[in-house]
Parts: sequence; structure tokens; C-alpha cells
Amino acid sequence: MKLLGVGSTTIKRWADDGVLPYNRTPGGHRRFRMSEIEDFAPRHNGHRSALRTTVISGWFELLRDGGLSDVIDKVRALPDIQGDWFAAGDMLGAVFGHLGRRWDNEECSVLEANVVSAKLVQAVATVSAGLPVATSAPRALVAAVPGDHHAVGAAIAQLCLRSRGYEAFMLGSTVAAEQLKHDLAGTDFRLLVLSASSWQTDIVTLKNYFRHLAPVCREQAMELVLGGKGAWPAEMDYGHMCRTFRDFRGVLDAIAKPSSSPT
Repeated sequence: MKLLGVGSTTIKRWADDGVLPYNRTPGGHRRFRMSEIEDFAPRHNGHRSALRTTVISGWFELLRDGGLSDVIDKVRALPDIQGDWFAAGDMLGAVFGHLGRRWDNEECSVLEANVVSAKLVQAVATVSAGLPVATSAPRALVAAVPGDHHAVGAAIAQLCLRSRGYEAFMLGSTVAAEQLKHDLAGTDFRLLVLSASSWQTDIVTLKNYFRHLAPVCREQAMELVLGGKGAWPAEMDYGHMCRTFRDFRGVLDAIAKPSSSPT
């Protein structure tokens, strides 16, 4: 049910456990009263929100105080918990967002912020490198826009791409748009992903970055994805926008789907 944000299996379990009241129709089907659902939803969603906050806080503490090997092991286990690497990416993004809020509230030092973000990127990169990719895999390039020094979103995007069979390469956040445009010309990359975190609030800079790179992508039939919560232009004449990694999964699904147009 959309109101509760869960699937039918969970609804059935709650009904069987007596958590969510229901009546039986003459045909034997469960019938849920809207009033019961409306009463249950705030309690359920409040509990789920509190649980998510606890999980994110636990991740932050591990990144701040734990060893790198422990972080790597926990990242490696995420798909089994979250469902796939894209859902896992959104969880890790939420952890990075928690760091951002602590920074905004002056609850962490420069050292702590850099240690947490660097450890997260290093763990994600290690897990990403361990995913098998075929030698004939399509090639993708992931870049963080200049100023996105931590490049957490770019690292997670690379991990998601490798989980889908792409040979994905990640640039840092120091490559200017003009240089990247020049270097991309004539290459065989199938996909370019540009990542900008919510700290990227300069609309003009991101718009210019897009305007430099969209034409070369179009000319080479290279898919372009603008990712993250940065201030990307609202109007795009080429490419895809992804605010979450679940959105990214949908874009990759659409890219991979064979064209139904006649040849």
C-alpha cells in the first residue's frame, strides 16, 4: 500500500500478526478500513523514521571511529540488507547528508568531516574494485564537478555502474569542463555521469558545466547523466537527471532497453 510504503507481503504479515486490523469479505479476501490504516500509518512511519535515523547515526559513528576494514565489510553487506547497490547508494548518501548537517550545525571539525568522507570513499572504491567486470564491458566515466572535493556521490555512482557490468572509471573533482570536453572527443565511452552534492549551490557554475559537456555527448551518442542534489539546471536539452540512486537505476534500465523503433 502506497500510504504505508511497503509491499503486499509485509501487509499480509502485519495482518496475520494482528498488528493491522482487517475484516474478511464473503470471498475470503482481506478488507482493510481506511480509518484503521490512517491510524496505523503515523505510528508505523514514525517508527521507521526513527529506525532509519538510528542506522544512519550508527554508520556515522563507524566511519568516524571504526577501522577501514570494518567499514569495507559493512559496505559489502549493504545490498543484502537494502536490496541492491542502488538502494544501498541512497543509504550511504543519507549518511553523507548526516555529515553535512553536522557540519552546518558546527557539530564536527574539519578533521572529522574529512576523515568520515575519505573513509567512506575509500571503502566504496575498494568494494567497487572487487566487482567482476567483463573485458568487453561498455565503458563509463564518472566525474565530480569542481568544488565537490569529497566526491562521495561519484564513488557510489561508480560502484552502481560496476554492479551493472560497466567498466566505470572515476575522475576527481579537479577537471575543468573545457578539459573534459576536449579529452572526451573521439573516445568510446558510452556514458558520462556528472555528480554534484547538495553543497554545490552555484547554479551558474553547474549550468556552464552542463553546457560545455552536453554537446560533445550528443555528438558522440554518449549518454549523459547529471546526478546528485546539486543546483543542476532545471531545463535540459540532452541527458538525464537523477536525484537519487534509485532514479539512476531507472535511467540505466531505460538505456539498456532495446529500441522498439523499426530499423
